[in-house]
Amino acid sequence: KTLDVSSTSLAQLRSSMEDLEKLEELSLVSKICTELENHLGINNKDLAEFIIALAEKHSTLEKFKSVLVKNGAEFPDSFVANLLRLIHTMKPELKNKKKKKKDKSSASAENTDGASEEKITDPKLMERKKQYPGLCIADNPNRANKLLKELDLKRDKAVAKVAMDEVCVCLCV
Repeated sequence: KTLDVSSTSLAQLRSSMEDLEKLEELSLVSKICTELENHLGINNKDLAEFIIALAEKHSTLEKFKSVLVKNGAEFPDSFVANLLRLIHTMKPELKNKKKKKKDKSSASAENTDGASEEKITDPKLMERKKQYPGLCIADNPNRANKLLKELDLKRDKAVAKVAMDEVCVCLCV
């Protein structure tokens, strides 16, 4: 059975995604307001939104702290770091940017393991590569040796345990 996706359902899906992002944004503002209330006794939505906007423009801790100080907010370092971490983990646009960076870095990490970067044009090969990504990873003799050593160690421990159990049985008799 095939899935029929009409333009109206795509529009509804986009609308739902936009609504979800708005909800995430409101959740972030609420969380920043709560943090401000807990640490400073200030509950101001506009201040929370301003801090979020500053964090979007200044993504490093040093830049974010300096821009807060320039705007008259001399918060403790731990509080500033916590605010920036919250904003970066909860902000929808920032989460998507981090996810894309993470995907790129994991792809480059796979390539450093020895996987070739050949361009595959055959659709059947592309499909198989998607279905079986583990088979596309190049062999790594160091990893194989490490796994073999771990198996040997487990086997040796099991043999030692059996021997110790037999000694205990002999001593108890």
